[in-house]
Amino acid sequence: MLIVMVIASTAFSEVGDTLQVKVKSFPPCVVIEDDGTITGFDIAIWKEICFLNGWECEYSVDTTHKNILEKLGNKDIDVGIAGFTITEDRENFVDFSHHYLDSGLRILTLKSDTGILDKIISFWNNIKNTLIYYSVFLIIFAHIVWIFERDDDPTNNIGSFSDKYYPGIFEAIYYCIITASTVGFGDYVCKKLKGRFFTIVLVISGIIAFCNFTAVLSSSYTIDNISSIKSVDDLKGKTILTQEGPSLKLLESLGANVKVVPTVEQSVDWLMLGRGDAVVYDSPVILEYAKKYPDKVEVVGSLFDKQYYGFALQEGSPLRQNINKALLQLRENGKYNRIYSEWFQKD
Repeated sequence: MLIVMVIASTAFSEVGDTLQVKVKSFPPCVVIEDDGTITGFDIAIWKEICFLNGWECEYSVDTTHKNILEKLGNKDIDVGIAGFTITEDRENFVDFSHHYLDSGLRILTLKSDTGILDKIISFWNNIKNTLIYYSVFLIIFAHIVWIFERDDDPTNNIGSFSDKYYPGIFEAIYYCIITASTVGFGDYVCKKLKGRFFTIVLVISGIIAFCNFTAVLSSSYTIDNISSIKSVDDLKGKTILTQEGPSLKLLESLGANVKVVPTVEQSVDWLMLGRGDAVVYDSPVILEYAKKYPDKVEVVGSLFDKQYYGFALQEGSPLRQNINKALLQLRENGKYNRIYSEWFQKD
């Protein structure tokens, strides 16, 4: 025991009187409370390690894993805690402790029994951009047609549309809608050469725009009524929301359309707004959000791409040996299991 304490003291003196620890929100592993208090499974394990080694720590919060790893590489901090997956690429410039938690990836989707209001919101978010573009297209063409076909003489009405802007522009919009959609009731027709020539342009471009609009409507309706993701095999061709990290290459190799979102919280928000088909991220975090929004989202499929979490350290850090010994001691004395049970409820 005396030898261990001497080694710990030597390591502590090499890195400074107080360890600089950088963390990132990663619930339930790292939880940043509203008042700035830092808790979570990782933090609880780390505090026990510090107690066993007699270390003092100063904590600060960062927003991304990448920033923390860069600070470790530059030796600006001593330890990074944020559910770091141990990978070969990362070990090229930082060190890791022995793993303290087994993890992997999970899939979060909207619940198949989502309410009618949620489906309407999701449907609207899928089509709103296309609807706006199509509306602008019709309004611009309507103004051009109205200018060509109105009669500038206010004493008569020999043109196709009313001389006055109101109701003339609405008549032109109606004409453009029925013409672009290839219906053409015939109650409004262009009488002037300019108007007729422009109608040809409207019909050709209108077919393309209207077909695109109906295609978006059809696909959005289908997506909102069929829950097509049940396992990792269904991710191909789907829009998957995730964060920067080791999972990116895997998802791309599966043929998914990957959107990188700054935070997991934002990814889940986008999922509920219909901006993606699923969120794929580390299991502890996904399970935490499934518990947070039980009426809106659900976890589908099983755990895949198994991962191991470790405390991130400077390359060649003198802390590594003492951290690993403390982790072993926590498993042997039962404290690890007690902390695990506190943060990960077992069904």
